[in-house]
Amino acid sequence: LPTNQPTAPTITAWLIEKIAAQLKLPASHINPNEPFANYGLDSLQAVSLAGDLETWLDRDLPPTLIWDYPTITTLAAHLAQTPNLQSPISNPQSLIAAPQTTKIALIGLSCRFPHAPNPAAFWQLLANGVDGISEVPPDRWDADAFYAADGAPGKMNTRWGGFLDQVDQF
Repeated sequence: LPTNQPTAPTITAWLIEKIAAQLKLPASHINPNEPFANYGLDSLQAVSLAGDLETWLDRDLPPTLIWDYPTITTLAAHLAQTPNLQSPISNPQSLIAAPQTTKIALIGLSCRFPHAPNPAAFWQLLANGVDGISEVPPDRWDADAFYAADGAPGKMNTRWGGFLDQVDQF
């Protein structure tokens, strides 16, 4: 391993401190063998953590890293065993490719919105001037238990929102 490559214990300590700070917990409450998901890290926090780790290690990392290695221990072991393959380019001119004459287009689209599970359905909502707002579905929560028209503390003052179908598969 290169000499600037952090060891698994160093990476573990960094991850514990970072997660503890992110969750506003003492570092002693973070178990490195506990899955990240058990700490309630949402996808935004997980991608942010991967980005911070990428900056700290000064190497490219996939944003899915937290899902690929679901505990601090497994992630630290992987990162410590995987050398940083980024190295300075000795001859940058060798990377300049000859102009290509073939035209290509990379096109892709995916989306999921309330009442629009795919791009075609979303387009129909837009084309027809329809929104995806509906009353709280009964399988989400008991709207009656949380609703108060006067906006009482701890209550919602609306029964409406944008709800994805099959949210458990998001």
